[in-house]
Amino acid sequence: MTIRNLIPCLLFFVSLSVSAQVKKYTVKGLIQDNEKTPLIGASVVLLNPVDSVLVAFGTSDEKGLFEIKNVKSDSFKIQITYLGFGTLEKIIFVGAKMPSWTRGYYHVCSRQYAG
Repeated sequence: MTIRNLIPCLLFFVSLSVSAQVKKYTVKGLIQDNEKTPLIGASVVLLNPVDSVLVAFGTSDEKGLFEIKNVKSDSFKIQITYLGFGTLEKIIFVGAKMPSWTRGYYHVCSRQYAG
């Protein structure tokens, strides 16, 4: 193998090892209404807090639980929506002091419509 062929291989391995060192986290929680009934299929999105660009998303399961994996360390706006209910937004930090942003309990209130 010549030096000319070795340089691209070294660059590939260096970039691979640097990207492998980025720590990823899991954001998870429980979504319920005011009566503590799980909300199935609620949309959960992580947005960039500066410009609201979508970073990651998920939905709640039959128990109201959601889990978004492989989230990098940063601040995010979490937005939770469910048809017929209000939208919940909150700024969160995901990082080393919170290796897994665990068990956020969210109560989403139903909207009151004048009839």
